[in-house]
Amino acid sequence: MKVLTLLSIIMIFLLALLAVFSYFYFLPHQKPIFGSETKYILVRKGDSPNAIAEKLDEIGAISSKADFVFFAKLLGKSAHLKLGRYAIKPYALFGHILSIISRKESTPFNVTIPEGFTMGQISNLLEGTLDMDMSQFRDVVTDRHLLDSLKIPGNDLEGYLAPSTYNLYYDESPRRVIAKMVAHFYQSLPDSFEVKAGRL
Repeated sequence: MKVLTLLSIIMIFLLALLAVFSYFYFLPHQKPIFGSETKYILVRKGDSPNAIAEKLDEIGAISSKADFVFFAKLLGKSAHLKLGRYAIKPYALFGHILSIISRKESTPFNVTIPEGFTMGQISNLLEGTLDMDMSQFRDVVTDRHLLDSLKIPGNDLEGYLAPSTYNLYYDESPRRVIAKMVAHFYQSLPDSFEVKAGRL
């Protein structure tokens, strides 16, 4: 009889625990200030779960910073929250928010490089938008091996970083970003330009 009573108490406790977990994890807990439009947060290098919770709380995506940090730890995701820009939709489930950040389901920036921008101005724009390391950017645009592979006689890629709007991710490497711009430059050339640079 005592065993049955103990099992009943354990079962009730587990069901209550499951109910509390489901309430917080599988239901949206946004504040009224969130509104009806998608909002974004930026998880930067060095951001702790507490810092991420603060950003979510500021836009009204969660009702409790402590709950976010607690569930991140409980589910073993605290050490797996990734850098990036994340879209938080209205009525986003608590669990979904944790999932997209831990699985790096990030959203790119639409970065516009205006016509006539110099390499220095492009560097500043990328640093301001993507936190790109300017020294790494300079290393890539002056990489002699890269310049030779593209048959560029100058000392850098000045003039080869095509103005356009690019979809760029927050932690995308300078080399990858620059490769997109140079590729777009060649693709924009008329077919008569050395048969479009040997068809790239």
